[in-house]
Amino acid sequence: INALKSRQAVNSSRGISLRRALVIFQFVIAQGLIIGVIIMVRQMNYFNNGSMGFEKDAIVTVSYPWDSAVSRKIDFLRDKLIQMPGVKDVSFNSSLPATDENNWSDFKFDHAAKSNELYSIMKWVDPQYLKLYGIGLVAGRNFISDTAHEFLINEELMRKLGYREPGAILNKEIDLWNGFVKGPIVGVVKDFHSTGFKDNYSPVLFSTRKNAYNNAAIKLSSGHAPTTLKAIETLWNQEYPDYVFEYQFLDEAVNGFYKQETELFQLYKIFAGIAIFLGCLGLYGLASFMAVQRIKEVGIRKVLGATVNNIVALFSREFIILIGIAFLIASPIAWYFMDKWLHDYVYRIDISWWIFLIAWLLAAVIALATISVQAIKAAMSNPVKSLRTE
Repeated sequence: INALKSRQAVNSSRGISLRRALVIFQFVIAQGLIIGVIIMVRQMNYFNNGSMGFEKDAIVTVSYPWDSAVSRKIDFLRDKLIQMPGVKDVSFNSSLPATDENNWSDFKFDHAAKSNELYSIMKWVDPQYLKLYGIGLVAGRNFISDTAHEFLINEELMRKLGYREPGAILNKEIDLWNGFVKGPIVGVVKDFHSTGFKDNYSPVLFSTRKNAYNNAAIKLSSGHAPTTLKAIETLWNQEYPDYVFEYQFLDEAVNGFYKQETELFQLYKIFAGIAIFLGCLGLYGLASFMAVQRIKEVGIRKVLGATVNNIVALFSREFIILIGIAFLIASPIAWYFMDKWLHDYVYRIDISWWIFLIAWLLAAVIALATISVQAIKAAMSNPVKSLRTE
């Protein structure tokens, strides 16, 4: 109030110190959130684009109900589907390679008298499963039919059972549920992420059983998806008229593992935008205050030959220093909290130094754009008006 009534000098160091502190505080928050957003973008890209050990593109999954004629229908559906122009491959199974609905089971190994305490993910799959999903074998062979009592295991389960060489575990017996399914291990497959990138590899056990299949995985050719999906829906409605046809693309299902992270990422972006906006308001207010405070100085400099660029540089220098101070405060804080967040995931990115450089440059560009509006306005003003009372 005193300043507005011109009863107090406008160059009060106390007032400017408070304004500087507020600008620094605002940009500490803004730059911290910018760093957080960049790190989250890279981690989400790693989730969505990193190799999970199996193919997930152009694969659509369709569930179907169990009935007494399930075996006959599976063979019929496979023949019909594989004849469709846009279908490359078909597999019937009980579970996707990666899902939140994994079934875990214990088992007896190598003629043991009782089940061990090792639990494994159990997947019922047909012989086409490995080919369709691109899951490779490191030893042994694939299933030869849907009726063979045989098992495949992944490398992680092999290690859990105490073996290091894949060939050494072949032909060892697996007894599931006291003889319900009993047979030899005929192959070892490469590890893949069955629960996303949040955890380590899980032990996985595969076997064949038509009555346990409730899902069809269909690999589509590029460019034929809409037409092929319509044809699949027509076939499904013919075979299961009382069952609602529903499908899901595998890559979308996998991305659904990170729903919580996606929602948190959206909030981070919103808060970062708000923080940057408030920081820019603070900068604009301080730049406006400086323009009024130094209007006579600007006039004198222009009379003595200063250019618009000189005036803009004069205004910008102090603000760049303030943003630099904010960056020095924000960087270690942002690194600490984002490093803690990343440690919740077994598979994660490294926090690189260039992330902080990008955050500072982005904040500096936004700040300069904000300041330049007022600085150019002051530089373009007529010096005669500001000096006529002198």
